[in-house]
Amino acid sequence: MNILVVDDHRLFRDGLLTVIKRIEGVLNVFEASDGEQAETVIDEEDIDLALIDFHLPDTTGPMLLRKVKAIAPEIPVIIMSGSEDPAMIRSSIGEGSSGFLPKSMEPDELIDAINLVLQGEIYVPPSMSQKLQNNELDVTNAKGVDYSDLIEMAKVTQRVISTSDWSLRARREESSRPEAIEAFNSLLDKMENHYNELRQHAFHDALTGLPNRRLFNDRLDQALYHASRKGKQLALVALDLDKFKQVNDELGHDQGDELLKKVASRLMEATRKVDTVSRLGGDEFMVVLTEVKDVNAVKLVVERMFQMVTEPCSLAGHVLVPSVSIGVALSHGTLDSDALFKTADEALYQVKRNGRNGFEIIN
Repeated sequence: MNILVVDDHRLFRDGLLTVIKRIEGVLNVFEASDGEQAETVIDEEDIDLALIDFHLPDTTGPMLLRKVKAIAPEIPVIIMSGSEDPAMIRSSIGEGSSGFLPKSMEPDELIDAINLVLQGEIYVPPSMSQKLQNNELDVTNAKGVDYSDLIEMAKVTQRVISTSDWSLRARREESSRPEAIEAFNSLLDKMENHYNELRQHAFHDALTGLPNRRLFNDRLDQALYHASRKGKQLALVALDLDKFKQVNDELGHDQGDELLKKVASRLMEATRKVDTVSRLGGDEFMVVLTEVKDVNAVKLVVERMFQMVTEPCSLAGHVLVPSVSIGVALSHGTLDSDALFKTADEALYQVKRNGRNGFEIIN
């Protein structure tokens, strides 16, 4: 991760660099003392985050922010200042800043704020947020400037951070600066899209789109909890494609990936919406069948899964009949997830020992 610090005070830059280097994942910290130097660094380097002083010798932080967004709109930018003037915060957020950092912050607070922004959120000084929440902040200053837009944006920011509800937006009714509200909401739109993409990558398999191991474990724990409360049974299904390496070797990895996607689609078609189909990696799939009546009901579903997965399919001009081994464990409200996994694996390997291409249920 590469971070750019833009500030004309050498001593402050040195102190900030020392703090930033404590952040996990930071590889390089680039420096610039004015806007022109900053633009050069952004042109030449792959920057992941920029921290920009509000007052620079040749420009202002918000003006440089606009130029940064024109060059590389994906770079999050934090504006820094020696004061917490609401006008500065309003100006920064209105131009699309991902945060505002007072230079008086303690090192640990500074690291937390930067990490928050790197996670796709917006940082507003806690002191300002607290005043807003307690309605202690005047909406006008001595010159009569209206800060109601800033208050609205800060409140929305706090609600988004506390609830992770990225559908929240600032209201434009009776706004004195609708263009600032529009820019702020546009920034939230982009952050919501980025947040959703990160969640998709974090909890779903990139190839098939199925839940990955992390999400599957969570779904299984929830299913066990509800089954225990309702006195219901569930079944854990472990599924491996037989001789999958041979498919990759003979037809190529691209065709192997196509086979995995076909299997994922067939498993989804063979199960109910309340069930969870997951790819754990390679040719390993797991399925949770919830609220099953008895072993006979489970057998019917597993037979359907087996029949659909082993139907012939065309890959690179070849007709392939997939071979699959399936092991099933039933929970009677007494097994935890680890015990279920172990039992399903035992059933799976029993099928493999018996020649593969079949299923076994341990009741």
